[in-house]
Amino acid sequence: MRLGFALVAIILLASATSAQAQDWPRLNLFAGGQIADIGTNVKLDVSTVVLGSEIDLERDLGFNESAGVVWLSGLLRVSRRNHLQVVWTRVDRDVIQRRLQRDIRFGQETFTASAEVDAFLDTWIIGGSYRFAIVATPTMELGPLIGLGAINLSTGIALSASVSGADGNIERDASFTAPAVYPGAFLNLRPHPRLVIRVSGGYVSADFGDIDGEIAQAQAGAEFMFTRMIGVGGSYSYNRLAVGVEDDDFRGDLHYSFNGPHIYVVLGF
Repeated sequence: MRLGFALVAIILLASATSAQAQDWPRLNLFAGGQIADIGTNVKLDVSTVVLGSEIDLERDLGFNESAGVVWLSGLLRVSRRNHLQVVWTRVDRDVIQRRLQRDIRFGQETFTASAEVDAFLDTWIIGGSYRFAIVATPTMELGPLIGLGAINLSTGIALSASVSGADGNIERDASFTAPAVYPGAFLNLRPHPRLVIRVSGGYVSADFGDIDGEIAQAQAGAEFMFTRMIGVGGSYSYNRLAVGVEDDDFRGDLHYSFNGPHIYVVLGF
């Protein structure tokens, strides 16, 4: 009996060791969603002399403080140490017939207290990173990364057409795209053949032409692989953007953050 248990233990240990010794997938694809807590502050100026109001979109305009976010990503291991990753996410929010509690100036338009307004904020983020694994073993990948991304934001406020005596044609829209290059680091661990732990993050504070500000990003999570090719995962991410923009389409400041849990499916090839 003892010999039988010993043989079973040896077989299981050999199996686990063999699985752990497997190479990482050449390609990983991720798709899922996030329930994000969002905070947004916008100030749209007319000029350096005529300044707009600082507007908290959640408090002043009634935007929901949470929203569902679609999230897609791909990771290609070009070689054992050289990796490329791409990420895309989008979140759209709007409010209708919000009654203002104070006067706000948004660009060239002023909306007075008690006016009813409609507003929107659409955001998409696409990014990529080059990762170099200083440590590259079957159970661990660790190294620096250089991220390259673009964040597009479109927002606007309009007087609601339902306001008595108003035709709803008082409105102001603004948009901009912020490029970003940021350094960071990543860590992938495989403590068990079916378990993968991922941690990554990056930060930059710099001047990108008409845009001056900082970007911070961090994510940590784990995946359980049912087979070598398919699994499910969960993670938590933190993202913060604080920029000042001097552009023809957007002149002002933006503070934007969203963070929360992800749930996703992962494929390995």
